[in-house]
Amino acid sequence: MTRVLKKGDRGDDVRELQTALLNLGYSLGNSGVDGIFGNLTRAAVRDFQSAHNLKVDGQVGEDTWNAIQIALGNTPPTTTPPSTSTPVKPAKTYSDVMIGGASGDENHSASGGEAGNQTGKELKIQKWYNNKNNPWHTVIRPKYATLAEKLAVQCEGACANMNIGYDQKERNTILKAAEKADWDLAKIDTPCECDCSSLMSMCCICCGLPLKYFYTSRNLRTTKTIVSACEKTGDFFILTATKYIGEKQYLKRGDILVSNSHTCMVLQNGKNANTGVAYEPEPGSEPITPVEPTEPDEPAEEPTYWVGRVTGGSVYVRSGPGKEYKALYTVHRNRKLNFIGEQDGWGHIDADTPRWISLKYIERLS
Repeated sequence: MTRVLKKGDRGDDVRELQTALLNLGYSLGNSGVDGIFGNLTRAAVRDFQSAHNLKVDGQVGEDTWNAIQIALGNTPPTTTPPSTSTPVKPAKTYSDVMIGGASGDENHSASGGEAGNQTGKELKIQKWYNNKNNPWHTVIRPKYATLAEKLAVQCEGACANMNIGYDQKERNTILKAAEKADWDLAKIDTPCECDCSSLMSMCCICCGLPLKYFYTSRNLRTTKTIVSACEKTGDFFILTATKYIGEKQYLKRGDILVSNSHTCMVLQNGKNANTGVAYEPEPGSEPITPVEPTEPDEPAEEPTYWVGRVTGGSVYVRSGPGKEYKALYTVHRNRKLNFIGEQDGWGHIDADTPRWISLKYIERLS
């Protein structure tokens, strides 16, 4: 927790607090996890403070937040994850584009089951899909081939390990289990739990990416914050073009898919994987010769690019420059976007198909 939260605050930090309070059994009424620190959230905080002999002021500073994390059973690791230079196993291959991840406990619920993968389906590998009611809005692509393979190996190891199950209330228990297993998810021998986004966070941590980006305020990253966490490392491309989020043939092994409520990992290259955004040379290595596309792109006039940062807590991206256009998905505070133009107070996002966002929620960076 990087700031004191109090009544009137909004955003991802408030959502994280509300989720923690619900997991500890405190009621937030009908509002639930809405990202708004209102009267019900303040009352729940005061109840927690009273029960834990803290100053009862309805505000969440360091003492209250640490007490909440201790109550959740979250403690920071004491050992350091491995360097990204650790060797990896050879790549697996599948007959189709497959994805791996965590999606529900043995009772088809978000929480309440026993630790570990009781059915073999709490974490699983399955064929790629795109849910039209909850479509992928972002592909997080590793910049380096070695990192992509390490991520895929960690995900496969987790999906095959029956000691790792799904439970949103116990989503951080996988961290201590991974530390005990020398940061190899395949070797975890203690029953533990995760959810879709804490699993993706752990894949990144176990590949040697900085722990501080994926484990903050004693909590592994959520679906709403996993994109910004990966972006901060500088080791990923953030892709939102339709051919990546809507089609499987351009995906690469190691890509992380993100929708508004789910995230998972691609484990098999699509048939056109070599024609999209390519890997960069490994740091300190000889440049990689790129594979030429089978059909060259049509020449186009170079647009004027600029970069903006989302300042609103949760903002719609629409199919055109206005509220009358269809809302396609949402982006969250601090997300950086590339723009190629603007019209009537709306910014045109760089993508294969029209993507627009209101500029009143954008801070121009360049």
